[in-house]
Amino acid sequence: MRETVLYGFGDSNMWGWDARIWSADADPRLPIQSIWIEMAAGQMGWKLLNDSMPGRQIPTGQAADLFISSVTAAHWDVLLLMLGTNDYLCLPGDRSCCKIGSRWMETLEKLTKRFPERKKHIVLASPPAARGMTPAVREEMRHEYRSTAEQFEIRYFDTIGISLSLQYDGIHLDETGHIQLAKAVSQFLRQMDFPVFEKN
Repeated sequence: MRETVLYGFGDSNMWGWDARIWSADADPRLPIQSIWIEMAAGQMGWKLLNDSMPGRQIPTGQAADLFISSVTAAHWDVLLLMLGTNDYLCLPGDRSCCKIGSRWMETLEKLTKRFPERKKHIVLASPPAARGMTPAVREEMRHEYRSTAEQFEIRYFDTIGISLSLQYDGIHLDETGHIQLAKAVSQFLRQMDFPVFEKN
């Protein structure tokens, strides 16, 4: 049996953005080994496919189709989705979290139709709470992500409910935050029963 493969799809917090780097000549990424999803996969003894990039929002339209194509082409056993921070920051007006939940609908409908037998191998994680989010907003975000996951019969990971250490910008995880999240995610994954698929 081959090793278990974790596919991570996320934004700069999964990519490892270091907001302290200002020089255009410097790498704005934390060391690979200190990024939470890299650490979590290592703690599980799993192989990782880290498909993340700074600035990414929840895919819709053509972006959703490209995402489905990428996931279909890859060999994975567990798919972990963590997006929403950039959507929240870019929302006009009251930044209603309901709008964020609705943005997931198209992508998750396509994803679960493409992989109906793997619903319990898909994890929808709420994003880390940005500094300044009120308790009411955090609870609204948690509700939107949990109810969306339940609607599509996939798993939910409550990142926003974890107190994580952030960089000075109040958005990106610092080294301690990455360690904290890696520990929480690996504990969550250990409780799941994820059989390995031989092929997609």
